[in-house]
Amino acid sequence: MLQYRRKKKIHETKNCHIESNDVKLSPSAPGVRIPDLENIDSDIYVEMTQEDSRDPSDISMIIEPQYIQSFDSVHPIISSLNTKKTAQNIITKILVKNSLSVYRKETGSIHILSAKSTEATNLKGVFKNMAVSIAQSTLASATKGATYVKLFINNNKNPLLFVNMHLPIYTNDKKTLGYTYRKKSMIEILHQLIVKKIYDQNTVLIIGGDLNFRFYPNPTNPEQALDQLTELLKNSNELPIRLQEFQMNESEKAFTCKLQTSEEYMLSNLEECREQRISNNMNDIQTFQRNCGDANRIPSRCDRFLFRKPENVSMNILVNKIHYIREIDSDHNAIYSVFELDLLGNSVGGKTKRKSQKKKSRKQKSQKNKKTQRRIT
Repeated sequence: MLQYRRKKKIHETKNCHIESNDVKLSPSAPGVRIPDLENIDSDIYVEMTQEDSRDPSDISMIIEPQYIQSFDSVHPIISSLNTKKTAQNIITKILVKNSLSVYRKETGSIHILSAKSTEATNLKGVFKNMAVSIAQSTLASATKGATYVKLFINNNKNPLLFVNMHLPIYTNDKKTLGYTYRKKSMIEILHQLIVKKIYDQNTVLIIGGDLNFRFYPNPTNPEQALDQLTELLKNSNELPIRLQEFQMNESEKAFTCKLQTSEEYMLSNLEECREQRISNNMNDIQTFQRNCGDANRIPSRCDRFLFRKPENVSMNILVNKIHYIREIDSDHNAIYSVFELDLLGNSVGGKTKRKSQKKKSRKQKSQKNKKTQRRIT
């Protein structure tokens, strides 16, 4: 997965093993290079973007074509929050290799009111109107919420669900930047996935996006920084779906937002500033904020990958890194991941009459430990 913004427009790209080929970039696409991905042949490639100003029908990918040249089709599966071109859209694009035998796919979106649109009211009013907002599928120029793509792979009972979120921020709340509303928005999106039967216990769920959770001082030790999302995941009973975060080496952790761009930066080495590693000391974070960040928003790890998988599915994260992308002048750093899934070869649907059941029972021993391994970038 990859997250980035072009001139204050967030872009998140998530790569997964899925078949597609010969993807060409439009003249407006920057052709992003990620060294870690050069020698990885994925079955699925997923690109998640937020604040995306491209036309939702644009099939071009942002990453350089060389990374996805092994895919069979130039036409990605696309899911967009808005049907028309807007300045701050949420778009998910997925390429899948034909060998994966995807026999069904589902796409859709869930809308959340942005806090900005309700600044004239109090937050209690926002929550009251949230269900109405989500129920409408044709809101004009929605900016917050989620898009999703669900893939059903032949001979497997574990569909893959990729969810791209952009959660709201409330700038009038100087202390938490709208943590309560942000948490309720995330809970509502997860709830909708369950209610609409998009997610169930057999589904492999991958979430990425600009989740907008921030650092804050530990109430019992103000010099120590805590992370809103990390603390929320610890208290997982608050969430309708219990989620885990993609693990990242401590040496790789860096801020992803909100950072100065090349247009704003006053120091000589922007790259060194953007790739500075995180300290959990509030004084260090505030120093970074003065030198490299935004005066009104504490620098944080806003962009993350989360997951939930069935017990019968094993997952191996090969790469999970934060990276400053030079091709896009953004106030966010990128985050990208490569991971493998081992899916048990259980049949979904198809002919399951008595003859096929007998045949299956004869081969039960030989098929017992058979697995299908797929790499996701």
